[in-house]
Amino acid sequence: MNEPWIVHAASACGALHERLGLPCQDAHAYAMVGEVAIAAVADGMGSAEHAELGATCAVGRVIVHLQRWLADTVPDTEEDWCALMQSAFVLTRVDLEQRASELGLPLRSLATTLLTVVMTPDWLITAQIGDGAIVALGFEAEIVLVSRPQRGEYANETWPLTAPDAAAVAQYSAHRRAVRGVALFTDGLQNLALNEARGEPFAPFFRHLFGGLTRFSGDDLGRFLRSPRVRSRTDDDTTLLLAARRESYGTRD
Repeated sequence: MNEPWIVHAASACGALHERLGLPCQDAHAYAMVGEVAIAAVADGMGSAEHAELGATCAVGRVIVHLQRWLADTVPDTEEDWCALMQSAFVLTRVDLEQRASELGLPLRSLATTLLTVVMTPDWLITAQIGDGAIVALGFEAEIVLVSRPQRGEYANETWPLTAPDAAAVAQYSAHRRAVRGVALFTDGLQNLALNEARGEPFAPFFRHLFGGLTRFSGDDLGRFLRSPRVRSRTDDDTTLLLAARRESYGTRD
């Protein structure tokens, strides 16, 4: 039987990082636990010396924690879901502390954002610290912003997972609703994907991507992120993860 979810994800190095000889500092990861999908993206902060390590560690470890817990039990209340996601962020920050210690680095050198989604047949759950956003595709083709960029006190400032109060500052949501799909993306795509003045996603952008989901293969999403359409709008690293219910596309076994 096919997996219940179709998932495509890619991260691409931005033009600025290429000119400076820097690696891509974005990362993504996902996993399945039966009918449950777990996905995460992260944007290592440019001011952090080893941001790419922080982003890679964050997405990998938050997936591991959630995968382990959800294999045993699946919450059934909004409060329990949000508590679970907060616990996952707490432990993932501990993992970053341990990684920094192993490498003999200050924790701030691994500073990164983290956006995480869990989707079950009945729930959509999100957790986010930092910028980037999460958008959902409903069964009536509606495009909804379910987790918005998180801003700091000053322009272009945001909170990293390495902040002392990160788990408390992060925003969590749990919606008892089935969705057809979700998109997670880092801030490099915000100019294309969001009308930030109105706090709304650009619906045509997402309908086009979700509409082509079953036709994607190989590095199609990576080529899109490296295309002139994207690179003319941003010189930052970019990450996009799309996940959708296979049965909603009529491709279930």
